[in-house]
Amino acid sequence: MTPDIAIVIPIYRHSALADEAISSALALEGNLDHVVIAVDDGCPNVETRAALDGWARHAPDRFHHLHQANSGLSAARNTGIRFALSKYPALRGVFPLDADNRLDAHSLTLFEHLLHTEEADWFYPNFDMFGLQSYAHNGGRFALPLFAASNQCEAGSLIRREVFDAGVWFDEDMRAGYEDWDFWLSAARAGFQGAPVRQNFFRYRKRPESMLSGSHDQDTVLRSVIQKKHGWLYDKDSIAQLAAQQIPRFACFEGDAVQVFTDPADRTDSDREALIHQIIKGRARPETEWVHQNWVFTRPGVIDLLSRCKLSQSILWHLQAGLMKADIAALRVVQDPGGQRKVDVTIPAEHPKNIAYDTPPNRRLWHVDNRTYKRDRSRQAEVLEQADVLMVSRDMIQRLGFPDGTDLAMKGRRAARILKAASVLHVRAAINHPRPDRGGPPPRDMLEQFTRDLREHPHVNGYVLHDLKPWRDPPRAASAKDIGWIQHNHGFHTAPFPIVTPPGTRRIGIALPIMQFGGVEKCAVALAAALKRQNVQCHLFVYGNSQMAGTDWLFEPFETVHQLNHPLLRDWRGGQYLGTNTAAPPPTHLLNQMVGPLLSMDAVISTGSAAIFHGLSALRSKRVAVASWEHLVETGGYGRVYGTPYLGVAYEGGLDRILTCSKRLASWMHAQGVPSEKLVPLPNGTGFPLDADQVAAALAARADRPDDARLRVGFLGRLDNQKGADRYLAIARACRDLPIDFSITGSAVIGESGLSVPPEITHYPAAFEVEDLREAFARLDILLMPSRDEGLPLTIMEAQRVGLIPIATDVGAVSEAIEDGVNGFLIKGSPVVSQMVALLRRLATEPGLRRSVSGELGGVDQRWDQNATAVIDALL
Repeated sequence: MTPDIAIVIPIYRHSALADEAISSALALEGNLDHVVIAVDDGCPNVETRAALDGWARHAPDRFHHLHQANSGLSAARNTGIRFALSKYPALRGVFPLDADNRLDAHSLTLFEHLLHTEEADWFYPNFDMFGLQSYAHNGGRFALPLFAASNQCEAGSLIRREVFDAGVWFDEDMRAGYEDWDFWLSAARAGFQGAPVRQNFFRYRKRPESMLSGSHDQDTVLRSVIQKKHGWLYDKDSIAQLAAQQIPRFACFEGDAVQVFTDPADRTDSDREALIHQIIKGRARPETEWVHQNWVFTRPGVIDLLSRCKLSQSILWHLQAGLMKADIAALRVVQDPGGQRKVDVTIPAEHPKNIAYDTPPNRRLWHVDNRTYKRDRSRQAEVLEQADVLMVSRDMIQRLGFPDGTDLAMKGRRAARILKAASVLHVRAAINHPRPDRGGPPPRDMLEQFTRDLREHPHVNGYVLHDLKPWRDPPRAASAKDIGWIQHNHGFHTAPFPIVTPPGTRRIGIALPIMQFGGVEKCAVALAAALKRQNVQCHLFVYGNSQMAGTDWLFEPFETVHQLNHPLLRDWRGGQYLGTNTAAPPPTHLLNQMVGPLLSMDAVISTGSAAIFHGLSALRSKRVAVASWEHLVETGGYGRVYGTPYLGVAYEGGLDRILTCSKRLASWMHAQGVPSEKLVPLPNGTGFPLDADQVAAALAARADRPDDARLRVGFLGRLDNQKGADRYLAIARACRDLPIDFSITGSAVIGESGLSVPPEITHYPAAFEVEDLREAFARLDILLMPSRDEGLPLTIMEAQRVGLIPIATDVGAVSEAIEDGVNGFLIKGSPVVSQMVALLRRLATEPGLRRSVSGELGGVDQRWDQNATAVIDALL
């Protein structure tokens, strides 16, 4: 006999019921040959062995029985399957049948059809139960994201032998339950896929007390085992990525164009009528029909404009996250008069219905909140009218498209009331580019027209909705309608970031509390550019500050820019660690909004964002590598040392790596107790891009200057105490008799006194654009840096790159960039002003000294490429 199918029945304490299971299996008829293999898993019931011996005598050619010491359900299944595959090498499939279940007589004929016509690797039944009688369908098409929430497949499924040949077996260590869930996940991890069987063929005996009931009783423990073992599914944003493969997250109407997408960088054209049919089917069969979660109505060009600003993913995230707090999320795009970028979110006010009205204070509070609520309702109507983009959820679309009512007129009136009563979350995006013309129909009109088309569709007004409804009950397992909840639940209860990760893509997120034009920000930009050259995508997360610079070149290396603007993310009123304040713990919902989008990354580098330290354990639990990038230890007015490197020391146990801007800072942190293997020095390089031709041109222009030309000395940076701006002014005053032209490029810090620039010093505004920075360095021969505190200033390397001589105080790690008298000059100890004045006197009168130092300078800086390699090796 050469059977095609083996039915494997483990038996433990089900002696009488096993007879029924064996009988149903042996009675199957069809064109396929099959065998039944019963495995006695050390059953203590004497009748079990007697029954199996009897069945062997009854059907010796089609029945086998095996005996083993009690090892658990998984081991018993594996024993029977291994025996079947070994004894019958031509076997095509295995069906594990528990001893208290049974098969219908036509099952073998169905199996033949499945094996010949379907391409799936296993076939799972509906949940047709007897005993505690119920009939539930299996949820439709196979979808891995749903497996993250619950097991979609009964162990009683037809499995092709290739699954076992690939080394997928039941885990014999899982004896408390959920072993079948684990098996299907392991098969999926190996690249296999299941398929639902619509016909009924399998009967599941349901009793009030069973092994499965026991599994549910310890659900939390077993789920933690599943999640730990199957990190490939639960880690990072894997569930969101898999969901995007099932159905794009957004359906978008842009004028006459209709598109679907998860990532706005990858949009696909769609059809309006097809989306209407999708909504109708989803209304009738929400457990089996997949429907886009979010419906977007936008003016033409808005998403493209946001994409040019790298903000489209961030805005879509804010809108989707807003639907957790409101019925509709609305976006208004404006041009910022100061050339900045800013994303603000206004949550709708809550109705004061929960405030008691029983005391005078409560009555006053109720009236105040009620007035606020009414003002907000009035504002929301205005927001709806002026919105450039509207986003509504699948449920809201269905509420507007399928309101109660006996005729179209009544349905239309109820839909209008639903829309009028809807709460609206407002997102305002200020950008540094002109907004597109307000062409095309307003998004509100587009929303109303689409839902009107739904209400008037002939399928909705006929009997199609009723006809599509399945006769079986919805499955108790997760189904298509739950996909949004599943993503939120496994993504720290917030919306997943709307990006799609192609296979093999490596992603690093850089988190900053501010994105303006400081040295730390320029370091982040330079590292991102170097990582991009090595095929690593970088994404910028600005957590805290209300505005971002509008300088386009700062954002060019980043794939996306995400801003979360909230005052609590700037709250440094936490406890102190060795004299440095930590951030106050953000509320849970705000912390979730911080770490949720970061799940899209393989690694996260935080530099200066203190609040993110509270989310380290959450990120690492999802196997996102986390690093802190430290730059500067500062000295206070009383000589006390403080700064964010102390936070790196404080949270070292929750970090995979600590990056430092210099070798000196790495040594300092090691002395503070950070293990050396966690420290990765990234010595700073230049902070803005120049190619080899631009560097050569700058060096050539400088070489053409005559030796007797007046010396050009400059200060670049903030006019504050840390940078020594007051010292610079004193140096300029002391050198009035020398052939030196002094200039300052930068801005004064509000609140500082005595830093007004005298008229004899040329004052240029702060330079932000690359061309302005090139000009700032081109108009100098010497860069003066009389700083009191520094990390490893980028300005030094920027000056050296174009042949400009840096003179700097020996603070921080400046000595790592300047070798005194070789590629610049170091001023050690005090007094700083008199030492710099004396050195400038020499340089003004000794052109040979200037040439000897300047001759060692120039060339394209490769340091950031080296740093990028170090980051990749440490974190990816």
